Amino acid sequence: SVDWHIHQRLVPKPLPAFFSQPVVFDVLIYLDDVDEETGPLQVVPGSHRRNLESLPTRSGDMEDQVTLMPKAGDAIMLHGNLWHRALPTTAKGRRRRLIIYPFGPAWVNLPSFGARPAGGLLDQLAASTTDPDLKELLGDCERLY
Repeated sequence: SVDWHIHQRLVPKPLPAFFSQPVVFDVLIYLDDVDEETGPLQVVPGSHRRNLESLPTRSGDMEDQVTLMPKAGDAIMLHGNLWHRALPTTAKGRRRRLIIYPFGPAWVNLPSFGARPAGGLLDQLAASTTDPDLKELLGDCERLY
């Protein structure tokens, strides 16, 4: 099981002119059928708009949660701020396998999973300009934090 969580909350202050929502979204591609025994996905619709509200620290049910049981081959797109969790897998010998593809703009310094390589193309391009807006778009985001 996985407790309630989000994949990335990034609300820079002040908001840059180019800022748009969602900043990050993830595509979950399911490799196995999911049912009550293989740990369905639960989401809280509209929770992606709760930027100023703390994420629940409890793992229990939420009043407005929705349970999803995708089939093998289904793809679910999640806003990076959407509260969600996976219920426990209780079936012996059965799995809940999925691939998660995170998508976000280059200027997001830390992606949902992994990290950008140091000295990569975006870092090289950011180092080659003095334009602060272009540097920000390329990931040199010190003034966002």
